[in-house]
This record gives sequence, C-alpha cells and structure tokens, in this order.
Amino acid sequence: MKTWTLLLSSALAIALVGCASKAEEPAAPEGETTSSVNTEMKVASMTAAQAPAFTLKTAKGETHSLKSLTATNDLVVLYFIGHTCPTNSAAIKYIHQIANQKHDKVAFVGIINTDKAGFEKWNAKNKAQYPVLLDADLKTIRAYKAERSPWFIMVNKSGEIVQTDKGYSEGSLREMNAKLAKVEGHAAKALDLKGASANMTYG
Repeated sequence: MKTWTLLLSSALAIALVGCASKAEEPAAPEGETTSSVNTEMKVASMTAAQAPAFTLKTAKGETHSLKSLTATNDLVVLYFIGHTCPTNSAAIKYIHQIANQKHDKVAFVGIINTDKAGFEKWNAKNKAQYPVLLDADLKTIRAYKAERSPWFIMVNKSGEIVQTDKGYSEGSLREMNAKLAKVEGHAAKALDLKGASANMTYG
C-alpha cells in the first residue's frame, strides 16, 4: 500500500508543471498541412470558467493576488514555469521577448514551482523582468491544472479564463504577442523566433 501511495505521489508531482518528457504535435500526414497552433494542444476547455483565486509572494516578499491583478489590468497572462524543465529553458528566449515588454493594461506574471532559493537560481540565468510568484507547494498550479511547462492561461478583467495554451510554438507566441498588443492599443513588436518550434511543445 505504501508503495502505491509513493508512486501516486511521484506521478502527481511530475504532472504538475513537471518535465518528464517532451511532447510535440505530430507531423501532418503526407499531402496534408497542419497549423502551428494545434487545437488539441491550444485548448479552450477552461474558457469562460472563473479563474481560481490565489495570493502568492515573489522572492522579494511582494504579494500579488488574482483579485489585485485583474483590478488593475484588462488582461492577466499567467505563465507557469517548471524551473528545471529543459523545454521551458529552451523557450525562455522567445517567451521573454513578450513578457519583458512594457505593459500598461496587461499583467504578465510567472508562477514557478519552487521556493525562493530555487527561483533565485533560475532567475540568475533567466533574468525575468516581470513578477514571478513562488508556488513551492503547488497549490495554485494544481488549481489551474497546469500540467507541464511552459503553460499559459489568460484571465480577463472579470476573472474569467479566456485562453489556455498548453506549451508554445512560433505561431502561438506570435498570436499571444498580437493579442497583448491589441489590448495595449498599439502595433505588435517584431519577434525574433528563429529556431522556435513550429509545433506546440511542452516539457
């Protein structure tokens, strides 16, 4: 019984912003084409659902809640980070081109599956210019069912989930960049996505 409990606990830990394996959209059969944003990976299963409330702190002790974020922004982008995930690490240079832009009406917020020490080690390499909230006990990650990394959930001003992206691709990042620019009311900035996956990918 103890063995089964241990195995179940281990499986659950991997399934929450884990990085057990790399999953990609399968190639289209010969003679067919496929969009870079696969509808099976870029889901709307939680669309229009109320986003779970949370209150988390950054490594500096700053407190952010979903309520405070939606109160002061038209759109909140929650970026779930697996701090040791190689797939997420490979995607960072593309994601940060969007995340590190100056936003006035959009809140881009990371939620990372580690404590202060783990975040500081991750951030020494990645240098995030946006708030990254610590979720070492995975409570918020579980609430949002963020199974892998990278994983994005967009929440509108009413606190409703309007989009969930399981993973990233060149196409999904361009779409996100355009969506955020539209909310901000300006043209989308050019992105350098050379080398980014053409298919939705997560770790």
